[in-house]
Amino acid sequence: MSLRIGRGDDAKRALLSNYAVTPVGHNAAPADGMFVCCCGSAILRGHSFYTFRALPKAPGLDADVCYASEHCAQRLYALAAAPMAPVVFCDPLGWLEIHKHKWLLSANDGADNAVRMSPLNREASEVVTLLMQWVTPRVGSLVEKLAVRLTAQPANDLDSWDLRALNSAVNRHAASVGGSIQGVVDGLARRYRQERAPARMHFPLIQRALANANARSYI
Repeated sequence: MSLRIGRGDDAKRALLSNYAVTPVGHNAAPADGMFVCCCGSAILRGHSFYTFRALPKAPGLDADVCYASEHCAQRLYALAAAPMAPVVFCDPLGWLEIHKHKWLLSANDGADNAVRMSPLNREASEVVTLLMQWVTPRVGSLVEKLAVRLTAQPANDLDSWDLRALNSAVNRHAASVGGSIQGVVDGLARRYRQERAPARMHFPLIQRALANANARSYI
């Protein structure tokens, strides 16, 4: 379950007043209705959407995940009292079906991006996105924290500790599909019935960093 606030700017202002809202990710939905926008509308397959972390500012509310369609996300950005970090669009398995030209430009550091994401962080962002598509992101989990970190500081490389922690998270969450990120890729393709088998994914910068840390790579 994710936060549902209703439609309109007043509902969004109430969300921003009651919660500290932080961008987590920006990708595309692999199936109809898998994600529901904070306004209550189902996000359709192939449409891009945002994930936000919502931490309560007062007692009586619970920390939660908030999904938003492109329109609702842009209104949240516009209504926020303090600027929220822009999120680099990430779609490792190519699920995007609409506005593809716009978001491919953004993914390649087009004019919509205020900050260029480092090559290492771009690899890490793809791994984090795959894990968040494989298992429902939980507020405060390692994967969710890394997603927030990549959005807040896209140009500053994750350090060795972060990469080893991400590597361990891959092995843990992928235990049922061989313990590797490729198992997650193949598992997602089966889950959402992709017509073509996904190509083998490569993350050379992360693998080199793990090798330098004498860590077995699951990425």
